[in-house]
Amino acid sequence: MVREALDAIARDPAVGREVPGWRPPSVEYTYTTRLASDSAEAITVVYTHTPGLGVTVVYYFRDPQVVD
Repeated sequence: MVREALDAIARDPAVGREVPGWRPPSVEYTYTTRLASDSAEAITVVYTHTPGLGVTVVYYFRDPQVVD
């Protein structure tokens, strides 16, 4: 699941939810995806995107929340 999340982020860094208050030119995002279609658990990836420099994954974690 982490690889799928990273593939989606690589295709479009703005796919995640922007975290307000980050200093330009970098933008911090979170991206959450289910572990499985029948699971309430998810993987959340926190990353920054800086135009011209790419994406940096800050961390990712197993998230017990339900994904909308």
